[in-house]
Amino acid sequence: MSKTRATSPAKEVKKFEKIGRINSNYQVTIPAEMRKIMKIEAGGYIRTIFVSGKLVIEPVKVVSPSQIKKSVLKDQDEEDRAWAQLNQEQFLKGYSEEDTAYDNL
Repeated sequence: MSKTRATSPAKEVKKFEKIGRINSNYQVTIPAEMRKIMKIEAGGYIRTIFVSGKLVIEPVKVVSPSQIKKSVLKDQDEEDRAWAQLNQEQFLKGYSEEDTAYDNL
């Protein structure tokens, strides 16, 4: 059974290796084929993880604080709407024609 991670940027899992060289500034060039599959661009960000003696490189998307705020506010608005709808549904669930007598008080 093959296991893939949901966060994998590639739809199709490929496994291959390339030999690279570490320069004097300890920089490594990611081969073009791998950059294309991982959708890594110059100036982008990566996460490096050391696991069991191996270095894993994953692309990450870095967002600005203003983008985070917009996202949180959007999520909050959606959550507020969902709560309002649930409250209305719950209220109306227990509301009957007999309760209309109280509407004009």
